[in-house]
Amino acid sequence: MAADSATIEATAADWLARRDGGHWSAQDAAALQDWLDADTAHRVAFLRLQAAWQESARLQALGAGRGARREQMLQALMAHPPRRAPHRPRRWPWAVAAALAGCTLAAG
Repeated sequence: MAADSATIEATAADWLARRDGGHWSAQDAAALQDWLDADTAHRVAFLRLQAAWQESARLQALGAGRGARREQMLQALMAHPPRRAPHRPRRWPWAVAAALAGCTLAAG
């Protein structure tokens, strides 16, 4: 089951806070890379949050603790909400109906 976007964004914020916290190891880097590779949504959330964090010099200057930084990063992310793809009608029900009609005609 895929995680919802809020959970993914919170996890991305945790990764950024850990990475910028000063206690970053090769194992942490490998674990982050595994998380990023696991799902495109992970990478998108991480890159969006990282960009929002880098754009906000005010937030970087605050230098608060990890929990506060995570909340600040999430607030910065919410200032740049993701764009939603335009709604496309589902065509697969029509394809199934056409296939069934074709099978019925062929059998008849």
